Amino acid sequence: MVTKKSFRDQIRGALSQSGWEVVQIDGEPDWWAGEHWTISSTTRAYGYTLVVSFLVDPQYDGPRKSSAIWEIPVGKTRPRDWLDHDTRIAVLEMQKGHFAEKLDSFIREIDRHRDLLRS
Repeated sequence: MVTKKSFRDQIRGALSQSGWEVVQIDGEPDWWAGEHWTISSTTRAYGYTLVVSFLVDPQYDGPRKSSAIWEIPVGKTRPRDWLDHDTRIAVLEMQKGHFAEKLDSFIREIDRHRDLLRS
């Protein structure tokens, strides 16, 4: 039997294949975030870090924040709040449909940012 991977597992797998490693997970730090991942480059720009944040739908009012992730931005630092767009490099929107294509584009944007560091 084949089980479907969670979106977090798919993101982690795509990051790993692209030369990124999750080095720290800060779980449920704020009402507006499910968790934050610190990722580190394992290839080009070795050791360069970014933060992947799992933002909760601001209208969600349930017990399991992890089921209400609506947007996943990546930035140089952890966002100050759910409206902080200043340090965003890429965003994965979690509306229904076309997740694989959105994930590919998200990873390409993160990699493009890393590649610019070498220029």
